[in-house]
Amino acid sequence: MFSYYADASADSETFFKIVSLKFDNTKKPCGMAVYILAGVGNSICFIGRKSLHYIYLVDEYFGQDKASGIAWDNPDLKIDWHAKNPILI
Repeated sequence: MFSYYADASADSETFFKIVSLKFDNTKKPCGMAVYILAGVGNSICFIGRKSLHYIYLVDEYFGQDKASGIAWDNPDLKIDWHAKNPILI
């Protein structure tokens, strides 16, 4: 699994900068946690046939009035998704 994090705070010096991590569930132990600050977009790309549990915590309840997002294929982010024909869910 590849995980991508983008600074989505327009007034930040690192606006739209990307950090990526690779999680390898073929090695034991494979547990890992990442703390994601408010204002950081995150997404994953899972490649493989083994099952994967992707669980994350938030600092407050979800509200549609607070929801925002960045298109997964936004060309400004220049993300290498490691998949030629992704299945989006």
